[in-house]
Amino acid sequence: MLTAPPCRHIFPLKPEALASANLTDYFDLSFTALPHKILMPDQFETAVKDLRKRFVDRARDDFVFKPSYHKRIPADGVAFYMEQIWVRYQLRLRARWISPLAR
Repeated sequence: MLTAPPCRHIFPLKPEALASANLTDYFDLSFTALPHKILMPDQFETAVKDLRKRFVDRARDDFVFKPSYHKRIPADGVAFYMEQIWVRYQLRLRARWISPLAR
């Protein structure tokens, strides 16, 4: 099993309460390699069909859209939902930079 490397270079301002937390504590990471589409077309098509099942077959153990992750957000509201998460992140990041300077 692959483990994700630390993301300190991407998010250097990790809150103290989460100092020992890892990315995999909050996200399920999965990677899939596909055969070359032109050089191995038959194997590529087979692999794509199998990968597609991970998105549509709820009975699979590796089903991507697990019910426990569902936030009941309508498709036309996903962009707004993600934007609000990003805005909250930026506000918290600014607060971390401003509050030490205001002292």
